[in-house]
Amino acid sequence: MLSQIRLSHGTTFGSNESTEDGEQLETHEQVKPTDSGQVLPLVSVVLVLVALVCVGLTRLGVGVAERARARTAADAAALAGARDGEDVAGEVASENHGELLAYVAQGGEVEVTVRVGGSTARARAARRWNQPEMWP
Repeated sequence: MLSQIRLSHGTTFGSNESTEDGEQLETHEQVKPTDSGQVLPLVSVVLVLVALVCVGLTRLGVGVAERARARTAADAAALAGARDGEDVAGEVASENHGELLAYVAQGGEVEVTVRVGGSTARARAARRWNQPEMWP
């Protein structure tokens, strides 16, 4: 019994062999699957994952920088507000790319809320006068 399978790329499975008595034996080779063609999809998936991580880290970095700018603008606006009032606090917040959302002055203390981009920060400042000590 002659049984051979020939694939389109030329690999043959099965062959006939004879034993010493002349009996025909049928043998089959086992096909080992190859990994050819698997690298491109794997590299594509890895590149997509790397791109997603980069986008996430970029957004995280922008958020951190925005919060820092909001804190800086709030600190500067609070100091300016304690010294010169609400109008100057608003100007300082604006110069720091922010918007003065709230200004509360009680006694010699000022509390401001400033928004920069999507981040909001609060800061307080107090107006205190320290008289210098006289040296003997």
